[in-house]
Amino acid sequence: MWHIELTKERKIILLAGVILLALAAGYRLVPFLRQSFSGTEEVFSEQRIVKLQKKAQQKEQLDRQLQTLSRQLSQAEAVLLGGATYSLAAVEIQNLLYDLAKQHGFEIKSVRVMNSDKPDDKTPAVYAKVSVQAQIELSTGQLKELLYGVAKAAKIIRVENIEINPLKRGQADKLTATMTLTGLMRNEKVEG
Repeated sequence: MWHIELTKERKIILLAGVILLALAAGYRLVPFLRQSFSGTEEVFSEQRIVKLQKKAQQKEQLDRQLQTLSRQLSQAEAVLLGGATYSLAAVEIQNLLYDLAKQHGFEIKSVRVMNSDKPDDKTPAVYAKVSVQAQIELSTGQLKELLYGVAKAAKIIRVENIEINPLKRGQADKLTATMTLTGLMRNEKVEG
């Protein structure tokens, strides 16, 4: 075998040659590496674009659903009692009672707004229950018309409680009814 003696000069020349050879190989490989890495960047970019397009389509779909639900909520809330306050909502129930009394000729003895279910300022609900208690003198036919009038009212009002007693012993057709009418109102203090 050959035995070449490596002097200090030859070691330096050999080291410089290896470094130059590595630099030349690196110079030749750089365009190839750039091309291969830029291809993966393009793939990643295309994937991101596809994901963003899907999210944009989902956003449009969710916006349409939100509009539909908002419209349905507005239609549903149209049958609730109006009024910005509890008292104004109770006035709607009272007005219904007075209109029905005028139409069917019965007498309202007393009307009282029940305040047990007023919205609580500390933990307000979105909807509040409004109750009005009325004491009425009427006949059985008028009672039937009253209940029918409440049932077909434009707002959702229900008879929550009713107590019926005969007025006097001699008048079998005359009754005294104490009833609690209830409706719902939107609590304006709640954002939503």
